[in-house]
Amino acid sequence: MDEEKIPEISQPSHRGLQVAVIILICLVVISLGYAIAEHGSVSQLTAQNQQANAQLAETESQIQALSQRLQAIQASAAAKAKKVAAIPRRPAPVIYHPVARVYRRRVEQSRWQKIQAELAEHQREIDMTQRNLQQTRNELQGNLRSTADQLNGAIAKNHTELVALEKLGLRNYYEFDIGKTKLFQREGPISLKLRKANVKHQFANLQLVVNDRELTEKHVNLYQPVLFYPENSRRPVQLVINGIFKNEIRGYVSAPKYKRSELAANAAATSPANENDNLASSSTSPVKPTPVALEHRPSVQN
Repeated sequence: MDEEKIPEISQPSHRGLQVAVIILICLVVISLGYAIAEHGSVSQLTAQNQQANAQLAETESQIQALSQRLQAIQASAAAKAKKVAAIPRRPAPVIYHPVARVYRRRVEQSRWQKIQAELAEHQREIDMTQRNLQQTRNELQGNLRSTADQLNGAIAKNHTELVALEKLGLRNYYEFDIGKTKLFQREGPISLKLRKANVKHQFANLQLVVNDRELTEKHVNLYQPVLFYPENSRRPVQLVINGIFKNEIRGYVSAPKYKRSELAANAAATSPANENDNLASSSTSPVKPTPVALEHRPSVQN
């Protein structure tokens, strides 16, 4: 019984092996077919890619050729434009009729004559203006020189010269000797206060009250006149420093003897019929009054 069962068991295993071999062969065949198909696809894509690259290269060469032709055309057009611009243009000849030519000549002559007349008139006005300006300049320079001579030449540098000026009887003089304080000192028509005295460079800084207004005068040099014009007077009040010491200055204030109203009243009293003439003459050359004593402080000496 054992011998009969053995062949029955070995027969099924042989069939299974055959089935496995067949399946393996099928898989190999399928794999080969898929590989062949993939290879064909790759070859086709490669050929398409090469064809596209060739077309792109051809297109680029055509574009480059077109660019070169365009540049050549532009260069040729620019050269032609330069040649045309270099050619001198001649104006078209104008043909005038004889009558029109004569009329045009007359019109041009009348226009030119009118222009010449206007230029001559302008030149006359310019010459007249220049003469007036020169005359005015000369008068101003003369007035300035006379004023400077009158004021600068009448500066007293010490007490003796101040007494001599007072004897002329043209102005009132107030001599002062001021130290550095906080209070104002009245000198004639103005009040002044010393703020700084520089002995090395000979200048002073002052604070003044003129016409009820407080002013500041900085860097007033030695012998430098400072002028103020008070109310009702055409002539200035003059302040001069003729001595600068440590925290102290000396000098004087000079003022006109009479106000404008006093001069006008004096002129009206002497000659009512010639009021305007006397007032004008008194404003330019006042009558010399009787000299009075100089108002000064005993401490001021030469």
